[in-house]
Amino acid sequence: MFDTVPVSVCLPIYNGALYIREAIQSILNQTAVPQEIIVSDSGSSDGSENIVREEARRAQAKLIILPTKTRGMVANWNSAIRAASGKYIKFLFQDDLLALKRW
Repeated sequence: MFDTVPVSVCLPIYNGALYIREAIQSILNQTAVPQEIIVSDSGSSDGSENIVREEARRAQAKLIILPTKTRGMVANWNSAIRAASGKYIKFLFQDDLLALKRW
């Protein structure tokens, strides 16, 4: 069993298939698992959502893919924030990685 921390990691995506798997793995490789990972898609057409679904099946963390496709960058961010239930919010963008650290 992993330790969890009251953090919602918000991961807004748009056509990030080249990077999204590594971004999710960098979240899951932390010394503590976030309370949840919220993925908000802005209408990707490159298979990003399929990659996220594959990672969700393997994840030992709560990974939520929002069902509604948002339009535009800010709307995508806001959608992820509204869905978050953690005490704290950490944004991670599709082409970023988290360095290994304690939360």
